[in-house]
Amino acid sequence: SQPFEYYVHTVFEVINQVEMGIGPDHPDSLVPPGRVIYATPYVTDETNVPEPGSSIHAVFGYYGMDPDDPDAWFNWQDAGGPYKIQ
Repeated sequence: SQPFEYYVHTVFEVINQVEMGIGPDHPDSLVPPGRVIYATPYVTDETNVPEPGSSIHAVFGYYGMDPDDPDAWFNWQDAGGPYKIQ
């Protein structure tokens, strides 16, 4: 898997920052000085895929986030919650 969802989330966070007046030159900006946003080109394969029964979003643990954090943006609970790896 590629971090497309993570990248899209980051883009929307940048849009939110711009709407709040946090531009690329602000110290809290998610946009680096080069004004280009890159997502980590991490690919999940059979050697590092989470165990069956894990949340599909356990891959976000590789970005330094807790996959079981109930307040994390990727742990929605609508429609039965995140998909489970089978």
